[in-house]
Parts: sequence; C-alpha cells; structure tokens
Amino acid sequence: MFQSIRYTRYIELNSFEYELTDSDFSCVIIVSSNTGIPPSLASMTNGPGPIAVLEILIQEYSKRKLNVEANIIRYMNLVDKDWDFTIPEQIEWAERHCPSFTPELKTELDKYLTLL
Repeated sequence: MFQSIRYTRYIELNSFEYELTDSDFSCVIIVSSNTGIPPSLASMTNGPGPIAVLEILIQEYSKRKLNVEANIIRYMNLVDKDWDFTIPEQIEWAERHCPSFTPELKTELDKYLTLL
C-alpha cells in the first residue's frame, strides 16, 4: 500500500523526480507538465501540484496491477492533510484534468470512500 511520496530533485524544465514508497516496492517517478495536466496545475511554486502527482500515481499503480483506488485514497488523505486540499476537491479537479482518472475509477473510488 502507498506509504509516501517524496520530492528528490529537479530534472529539467517542468520535470521533477519523486521517490514513491509503497509497502511492496519503492521506485523513482518523474512528474512533469507533459502528463496531460495543464501547466498551471502541473507546476506549483515548489514543484508539481498534487493533481499532476496523482496522474502519475494512477499510471504507476495501474501498470503494476495493484489496487489503484485504495492507494489513491491513501495519497489523497496525505494531500488533504499536507495541502488542505480536501478529497472531494481533489476528485473534482482529477475528473477535469487527469486523463487517467476515468469514470470507472471514480465509481470504484466512491465505493471505497463510502466504506471509510
């Protein structure tokens, strides 16, 4: 399960390296404005915004065939706590700006949120 994501370094224009730590693996991911996220959302003062990171996390967990919804909820809880960006707000932004945030993913996410 998702444990943390930590900025490690700036790579180049609008590209940032993060270390993703999960209970089963850790890896380096690159977050940039080339993720399909509008640049105003992909880049914040100190790096990419949480919605750009969310897009990459969805892709990473999907690629590894792990439970995307449960891991995304854990990430969204972290963002809610650290950024004061509520889960409903994150979902609203993700629906509009994350290509990987499909209606099916939202339906499954809603099911998990109902259980919490």
